[in-house]
Amino acid sequence: MYSEIILTSLVFLLQVLITYSLSESKCNFNLAVIASAGEKNSSGDAESKVKTEGSDHIEYNKNEYFVFIANLDSDEIQMHWLSAGQMPYSSLGAVLKAPQLASKKVLMATNAGMFNPKQAPQGLYVEKGKVLVPLDSSKGLGNFYLKPNGIFYIDANNEAHIDTTETIGRNNLRLKYATQSGPMLVINGIIHPGFNKSSVNKKIRSGVGIINSKRVVFVISMKEVTFYDFARVFKELYHCNNALFLDGAISEMYLADLNPEQKGGQFGAIITVEKK
Repeated sequence: MYSEIILTSLVFLLQVLITYSLSESKCNFNLAVIASAGEKNSSGDAESKVKTEGSDHIEYNKNEYFVFIANLDSDEIQMHWLSAGQMPYSSLGAVLKAPQLASKKVLMATNAGMFNPKQAPQGLYVEKGKVLVPLDSSKGLGNFYLKPNGIFYIDANNEAHIDTTETIGRNNLRLKYATQSGPMLVINGIIHPGFNKSSVNKKIRSGVGIINSKRVVFVISMKEVTFYDFARVFKELYHCNNALFLDGAISEMYLADLNPEQKGGQFGAIITVEKK
């Protein structure tokens, strides 16, 4: 009799445990679906609010950024390294006062990429069709050499591109402006495989992405972010097939309407966007 009672009790407890387990699994599944939907809606909401041209201040995945989208049909992108005295312009403020920009309305200025201790561009640099620094396809340490790295350039047809160093090294291109940097942030629609979603390495970061051959997006984080989160801005928000990291903690961005006081820095080359 007692054994029958014990057996009945065990069967009952087993049924309770199975029911609880299934209920908890269903609850966890529903929570995961809700969280996933919330993330997608948040991403969609951010995307619906971004501008398609000009300067912007955005928040994406709890990080804030200054953004500028250049339209090459109405804007001109230039790069500047040495003044008439063959000295680096160095700061954004100095470039804004440069003679070649005196009659221009400068909308955006930011450092073009990495440079050596003498403020010479690290890797390929082309200005007004002249190669001033050759392509660097060597191996080394640091962000610049985190392969694949790449080149942001404007070609002779006034179209914008970002290619990996390996790709551009195989092609005979007519370049108007070019700056080499690294690493690539997005390569053929895929975030750089070396970036870790769980990384705790956060820095101020600036970069450039290609929306299409006539639209270029420049982005700088307002606070420290990981490489992975920074790359997501280009891939998910602006749908860039290719994007390139420009530089880290020292980066700055002048925006005539949103960030006009940002005129400092001690850089190599500098990128500007002016109204045609």
